[in-house]
Amino acid sequence: QAFGQDRKTPLTTIDSLRSNLPFNVVFIDILIGNIMQRSLFDWLDWQEEFENNEEYITVHVFKTDGSRVFYPGAALVEGTKINSIHYLAKVNGVSRGRQSYTLVVSQHEKNNSIDYTLEVYSSAVIHLKPVSNDSRYEKEITSEWTQATAGGCSNFPGTFGKNPSFCLTVHATSQSANLVIQLKGPVQYAVGFSIKPHPSSPEAVKFGSHTSGDYRNGFCVLQLKQVPAGSYYIIPTTFQPGRTGPFILAIGSSCHFTVESAS
Repeated sequence: QAFGQDRKTPLTTIDSLRSNLPFNVVFIDILIGNIMQRSLFDWLDWQEEFENNEEYITVHVFKTDGSRVFYPGAALVEGTKINSIHYLAKVNGVSRGRQSYTLVVSQHEKNNSIDYTLEVYSSAVIHLKPVSNDSRYEKEITSEWTQATAGGCSNFPGTFGKNPSFCLTVHATSQSANLVIQLKGPVQYAVGFSIKPHPSSPEAVKFGSHTSGDYRNGFCVLQLKQVPAGSYYIIPTTFQPGRTGPFILAIGSSCHFTVESAS
């Protein structure tokens, strides 16, 4: 199957895969090609374009349940970024039965928008489609850590309480919500966040507290499934206290929500 794109192409894969375009493929044996909408009969044009091509492209393959991938590590096939108009990646030894993978098409650096065609070849029936995004509602908050609010992580209990805090209220009615929360900060800082239930929301209290996991430079993300209606506190932090600078808190939800400063 082939999938052509004329949307904006993805960002660099150095720090995260949050803005890259993911695809879900289900197959038994595959050969994956990322082909830049040309014909083999255009070889002379290819040769001239290759000599002057400054666009480095690749495709990464992740063994998943078909969901979106945010971090560049743990790829089954980590594509090599080359300035060719044709990139091929091969996955060997795929076991029998239904298998699901996420393919991420990426440029090394986001310099220009380019068109591309993603083709997957297989000895068995396959299904290729863009990874769905169930975040019907999205909001971004731009804020900052200042000298007064850069409290660092929970390893520093004396200053942790100074960190900015935001109140997220999920207005789920007949169903619970799926959330994707992203924190973007200065790349030189290790950042992370926690989400804690508001004591006045009994269902939220049952859902409990969660964190974004290990602190990561410049970006981290947390996906939560079946989040019950209620209010939650989101606390974004740097690992070390005293690290000042701007940050962006981005929230996507399958249900209506509101978010406001609770500091």
